[in-house]
Amino acid sequence: MTTPIIDLPYFPRPDLTDQVEKVVSSGLSGAITLFAKRRKGKTTWVRNELLPWAESQRWETVYIDLWSDREHPEEALIAGLTAAARRSLLSKLKSVKVSGKVHGIEIGAEMDGPAAASEAARQETRAKRLTESFDALMRKKRSVFVAIDEFQTLAGKGRENFVAAFRALLQKYAKTLFVIYTGSSQEMLQAMFRSQRAPLLDSAYAMELPNLGAAFVRDRTVFCNARSKVRIKQADLADVFKDVDYSPEALNQIVLRVIVRGDGNLIEALRDWRQAVSAALKPAVWDQLERIPRVLLLRMAKNNQTTGFTNAQTRAELGHVSPTAVQAALRLLERHELIHPTGLRGRYEISDPAVREFVKAQVTA
Repeated sequence: MTTPIIDLPYFPRPDLTDQVEKVVSSGLSGAITLFAKRRKGKTTWVRNELLPWAESQRWETVYIDLWSDREHPEEALIAGLTAAARRSLLSKLKSVKVSGKVHGIEIGAEMDGPAAASEAARQETRAKRLTESFDALMRKKRSVFVAIDEFQTLAGKGRENFVAAFRALLQKYAKTLFVIYTGSSQEMLQAMFRSQRAPLLDSAYAMELPNLGAAFVRDRTVFCNARSKVRIKQADLADVFKDVDYSPEALNQIVLRVIVRGDGNLIEALRDWRQAVSAALKPAVWDQLERIPRVLLLRMAKNNQTTGFTNAQTRAELGHVSPTAVQAALRLLERHELIHPTGLRGRYEISDPAVREFVKAQVTA
């Protein structure tokens, strides 16, 4: 009987961590930008390897995912910094119960409400709260290492003052702070650092997460064969890895299916995984979509188009619908997490390879 397995062990990327160590130790840059498409193992590496390394070097580490509040990534950044400041204080006080304020930050404070007079006023308030949370985190710290995931979501019109305030704080604490910005949209991540109105760190060192290669495939082959009666070949698993666009998450799921099936059939395991992806999407989302959001999603998957959805040509293809109807369809797709804003006005993308694969299949279905 096959022993149930929840997850496969993490596969380390020491060369990547060594690159970061060299940048940090050089003292020539206080930040790194790391690009990787979704499902490539970016966040897994940050959590399992990079942050533990930073902690071993006596950095206080902070991880913030801006997609935890996709509509308002500013709030996600503030909340992450506030939580980190609170954890830092509580670790010092240990058993002391804290309430009220932490160094000027009100714990559990409400987010900007409808009383805010305008979006400009809300952004000004957010910039102030950002400063308070950052100051609380950095107070009397020798060194802090911050990883900010999906940083490109802060790009776009209306956030210039907030980003400028963030940059000012980075300069203020440059001697005791190191930041790694990660993003799944290379174009938007680079745009954040080219912005003329709110420039960030011109000296940030740019890195790209490489695809895992033969060593990873060999490791998963050995792992699979040690737990299965029927052995698989490394070359065959390598072909499957290529077929799923070198996604370690996808390959792990396929290997687990091979182990559970116990027949060594990679093709069937790949088919099982694809059916699982489809099953997760189709009943819950796809069948509920009406014509306009379906057409937009199919067009994005087929042409990899991320902009121009409200232009006259698109509306003509949809039957001369209004720009408002198109925008409503885009918001619906975003709420279902099928598409994501790239960070620039009017641009969206299907950033999840599993979603893109499913939608492409509908083009020929």
